[in-house]
Amino acid sequence: MQPLDEEQMRGVAKLVFANKQDLPRAMSVSDITDGLGLSGVSQPWSVQASCAVSGAGLVEGLDWLSDRILNRRT
Repeated sequence: MQPLDEEQMRGVAKLVFANKQDLPRAMSVSDITDGLGLSGVSQPWSVQASCAVSGAGLVEGLDWLSDRILNRRT
C-alpha cells in the first residue's frame, strides 16, 4: 500500500480527534490546530475534542465528516 500523495488528498476533508480531553494536561483543540498548521489548509478540516473512554466527541466528529462526504457527492 502506498501513502496518498497531495494530488489524491486535494479537497478531501480532514478530521482530527483530539483524544484524552478528560485529562488535565491534554493539549487544547486550538493548540493542536496551531501545531498541525491547519489554519493554512484550504480543504475542509475539523479538530474534534474527544475522549475515547467515554465516547465524548466521537459522534460529533463523525457527523461532521459524514456531512462533508455527502456534500462532496452532490
